[in-house]
Amino acid sequence: MTTELDAKPIHQSAPPKKRIMVVEDESVIALDIISSLTRLGYDVAGKAASGDSALRKIQNSRPDLILMDIHIKGEMTGIDISEKVKSEFQIPIVYLTANADDSTFKQANQTEPYGYLLKPFEERELSIAIEIALHKHEQEQVIRSSEHWYATAFQSLSEAVMATDRHGNVIFMNAMAESITDWSLQEALDRPIADVLKFRSEMQKSDTSDTINSSQAVGLRSVRSIVKAILEGTDVVQLPAHTQLLPRSKQAVSIVGHVVAIRDTIGDITGCLFTFRTPVITAQTKSSNSSLDTSKESQPPLITKTPSTTSELIGDREIDAIKTFIDSFVSKQPTHFTSGELTASYDHASATLTSQTQGDIVIGKLVRGTQTAIVNRNSDYWEAVCHHLIVNSFFPVSQRTNGTCYFQHCTVPKNCQVYRTHAQELWEVWHGKACPKGDETASATVSRANLMVLRRGSWYHVQSLTLADDMLKIQTIGGEIFISRHDLLVWGTQRWR
Repeated sequence: MTTELDAKPIHQSAPPKKRIMVVEDESVIALDIISSLTRLGYDVAGKAASGDSALRKIQNSRPDLILMDIHIKGEMTGIDISEKVKSEFQIPIVYLTANADDSTFKQANQTEPYGYLLKPFEERELSIAIEIALHKHEQEQVIRSSEHWYATAFQSLSEAVMATDRHGNVIFMNAMAESITDWSLQEALDRPIADVLKFRSEMQKSDTSDTINSSQAVGLRSVRSIVKAILEGTDVVQLPAHTQLLPRSKQAVSIVGHVVAIRDTIGDITGCLFTFRTPVITAQTKSSNSSLDTSKESQPPLITKTPSTTSELIGDREIDAIKTFIDSFVSKQPTHFTSGELTASYDHASATLTSQTQGDIVIGKLVRGTQTAIVNRNSDYWEAVCHHLIVNSFFPVSQRTNGTCYFQHCTVPKNCQVYRTHAQELWEVWHGKACPKGDETASATVSRANLMVLRRGSWYHVQSLTLADDMLKIQTIGGEIFISRHDLLVWGTQRWR
């Protein structure tokens, strides 16, 4: 049975017809082209027989494509008009010409036209040329839009970003990179990135190595050798520990970061992407005289201050307040209180722990339906907050460029003892040189098969560990982690009793 609703046809609006402008000084030829365009289903946006007339009509009508006679009469040739159209309107142009000599072709080619038609031409040839030009232009617009989006996104980052082509020459740098290096994009463009980024170690000892394989890539010491390794097939290179950058007119600055390969759609390497920043120095890191990297995107955000250091710098009252706040957040029973300089508050959407001097310390709320603690990495309370969240099985899952770290609940594997130590300790346990510190139940050695590591909010068994130039590479079934052996890592030992 067919209902009245079923019987109604579904009407879809047809896409608007493409609008074509014809710039041709021979009126008979122009009318013939217009007739062909009408038969082919295009709208004619206008007809012009001179340069001035063409530019006025293009300005007013903004056609989708222009058919341009190269040898139009008047002061302006078709090539002159096309140069103005390219710079001001970015409208695709297909040239029409009865003269196909080499000099005309070379001159016209400088304007990057979307096609050529030799007079006389068939209607089908006209249709094919137009459709190819329109499709090519649409694809270019998609690419331009994507490039603009990425450029805008990179400019908004609080980290420095620099990109090179396949030859190692600079093709992009964001505002933060300009600030740190003291180079502008205009000055650095097309220069070797090794001329812009200079490490202090390079000035003290030149890099003379010509042969670099992927096993040596982690911890490479010079920009030139890092670029060489990436372009030869290494996907990720961490900047060496304690790297110091030499800006043009400033004192050396410490930076942390990494370099990745830029690949095209078929997987070929087309350049390098450098991402780096100056590490945040807080009271804790100053007191321990350390400068640790907390910006490794290839592993979860890790704690960079030890509990003992934190407890020395903040009082028991504040530590108790942090514990109370986190316990209430975890139990989903937020409360109001003030203790010392810390104040806890909540509303229907979130709970917040605030410092009078440092602003928001922790914000607890639902993110996409998941209970999440958003922690300020730059506060003096960062370590204490991390400690109490991890005690409650809330682990770091992502690090944001605005200085925050997201913690979410992650079930600890059965019979797994969790540790939070320098990565060096995991290396020593892996090689049987030590047992986990602080665990009196641990035997002298731990089986490698029982070692686990937290990566982006999930636990994985460690498959292999390699160490090169202070950088530890941890291989898991969930991917690789690159981390300085001095940085702090969340890991565990799984024991079956």
